[in-house]
Amino acid sequence: MISRWDGADARLRELTKSHQTLRIVLTREGHEGNLIIACLEPETIQSPIAWSNAKIRIDTTHMSNGEIGVLVFDRTAIVEVKTGTFEVAENVKLK
Repeated sequence: MISRWDGADARLRELTKSHQTLRIVLTREGHEGNLIIACLEPETIQSPIAWSNAKIRIDTTHMSNGEIGVLVFDRTAIVEVKTGTFEVAENVKLK
């Protein structure tokens, strides 16, 4: 599902304090809909606030506590989010 959004515009939407969640929103100009990647319990974030021509990928990684987590990354835009887990949702109405 994520690779279908290659080339979209990406933006860090919010980082919540309770139930720590970082949301990355992908959109395309002239197209309805979006893709939201929710990074649950992020440990580290390296990213610009927004970037174009996104090519986000997901892989496993080792967390600082020794457990296996998830790496959400875009090598071209120098984006890396180490997180406990993630959720993906398409065409979500944003507030």
